[in-house]
Amino acid sequence: MEKVLLTMTISVLMSFGITSVANADDLTKRIGIGLGNPYISIKYGFNSKCSIEAKGAFGSGITVGGTRFYHNFNPNDRTVIFMGVEGNHVSFDTNDISGNGWIGYGFVGGEYFISQKFTFNLDIGPAFISLEEDECGLSIDGVEWVFNLGVNFYLK
Repeated sequence: MEKVLLTMTISVLMSFGITSVANADDLTKRIGIGLGNPYISIKYGFNSKCSIEAKGAFGSGITVGGTRFYHNFNPNDRTVIFMGVEGNHVSFDTNDISGNGWIGYGFVGGEYFISQKFTFNLDIGPAFISLEEDECGLSIDGVEWVFNLGVNFYLK
């Protein structure tokens, strides 16, 4: 069901967003709505090189919400290369276990502009994850590699 919804959303965004193949132009004061599997986001460009994004991910009994900060190295090119950091709060309630925690994530990636309004983006990096179970107070920490793939639709 999630794959069908993502495919339909990409199709709709492409029909509205592709009017001409173009470069990123200037990311200043642009708002983007992002969709990935399984996250949604809203991105805002402070200036051509710095952006912030509010992001939420949802799964079976798991909710993750946080903020990302981007530094764009070449904001006027068709493929914008970026690096950044992300911080998230995690809550989970699955089967017989519930709790919460946090994730700190450093990443590098790129955003490919199909048009002025529609992009594909991906990033990868190590994430430090710390979780604590509510009932017994058990905790676990570790580093995992995270890979994100999604689309953005810019309103402006």
